[in-house]
Amino acid sequence: MFIYIIHGDNLRFLVNIQCRVIHLLHLLRGRAHLPHTDVIDLCDENGRLILLFLITNYDDRAEKYLTPGQAYYMCKVEKGEPGTKSEQCYRQITVMLSNPDPTITDFLNVQCMSMEKSRRKLLKTKLSAARK
Repeated sequence: MFIYIIHGDNLRFLVNIQCRVIHLLHLLRGRAHLPHTDVIDLCDENGRLILLFLITNYDDRAEKYLTPGQAYYMCKVEKGEPGTKSEQCYRQITVMLSNPDPTITDFLNVQCMSMEKSRRKLLKTKLSAARK
C-alpha cells in the first residue's frame, strides 16, 4: 500500500501508508528538509487538501486518509506569527512544487480562506458561549 509524493522540481518518491500519521508527517518534513515545527499537509492532484495536520489522533494509520496508488503533492501550511494574537490564523497554503499549476494554487487559496473563515466562526461561537 504505497502512494507517490511529488515535491520540488517534480521529484517523486514512494511512501508506504501502512504507518501512523505522525511517522508519515515526520518522513515528509525530513524529505523536504523542514523543521519539525513547520505545518505540512498533502493535497491530491486536483489540489484537495487531505488535512493530515488537523487530525487529533496522530496514531491513526495513514492508509485511513490516503488512497493507495495515488499521487499527492506536499504542501506547507503557513499560520500566524507564534506568540501573537494571530498565531492560529491560516495565512497561506503553498504547494511545494517549483512550477505549480495555477489551478491547484487557486484551489488551495480558496480552501485556506474557507478554513480561516470556519476557524473564526468557531472562535466567535466559543467566545459567545463563554460569556453566557
